[in-house]
Amino acid sequence: MKSPRILLLALPLAASVAASPVASESTPEEGLSLMERGARIFIEGLMKEFEPAMEDLEGAMREMQPKLREFVDQMGPALSELLNDISG
Repeated sequence: MKSPRILLLALPLAASVAASPVASESTPEEGLSLMERGARIFIEGLMKEFEPAMEDLEGAMREMQPKLREFVDQMGPALSELLNDISG
């Protein structure tokens, strides 16, 4: 598994490039510069590289969700009361 720090740094970059019109077009790469084609190949490689890590993260979040909800249900009122005591 890749370092979480690298994952956190690469995800915004991958998301921004994937959302750009250049990355989302399905036309041939004739109009792209060498830098644009290289960036596309790099981002596609990153996305493939991080896919297993993202699937692991998704699975972990699915497992944690019931426990987090239980925590919020139990601690939410107490934390709200504490914040009211502090602010008021």
